[in-house]
Amino acid sequence: MVGLPAQREAVPFAKTEFKLSERKACKFISVERSTFRYKKRPDMNIDLKNRMTYWSEKDLGTGTLVFIR
Repeated sequence: MVGLPAQREAVPFAKTEFKLSERKACKFISVERSTFRYKKRPDMNIDLKNRMTYWSEKDLGTGTLVFIR
């Protein structure tokens, strides 16, 4: 069994070497076209995560709201 990163790399290879369309190359490699086209988006919540971590680790005293990781 080959992992998804290797399959994603194999599709452009199949397209150029065998002169296949994207659809046929994906079918040949047995990978969904949506998987091949997927682009990971950057995490937009890094600042929020850092602030929540800061406040959860800070000693706020007794009876205050505590964030759980």
